[in-house]
Amino acid sequence: MCDATLVQTRATPGRTRRKFSPEEKMRIVGEGLRGEQSVSKMCRREDIAANLYSHWSKDFLEAREKQFAGDTVREAASDRVGDQREVGWRVGSARRRIESRARP
Repeated sequence: MCDATLVQTRATPGRTRRKFSPEEKMRIVGEGLRGEQSVSKMCRREDIAANLYSHWSKDFLEAREKQFAGDTVREAASDRVGDQREVGWRVGSARRRIESRARP
């Protein structure tokens, strides 16, 4: 069921351990977050330790939180740009009115 690749470990020669791709980790964490079955059953099915799943889900949730924080910064920056455009428009309008009054 798992698409993890086997990687030779340096600490213990002759032994291998699985290396999960980011996509595989996201699939497993997504299944756990959906809650269709218990995390322990899912971990047994995927043949991973529950603490490994816990570590992956914590990393996933922290990354998601950082992504949402980045969206907030972008929204604030876009509001600031809109405010600057309005100020620029008002300054330009005022300058044109002053110049039109100065002409004979």
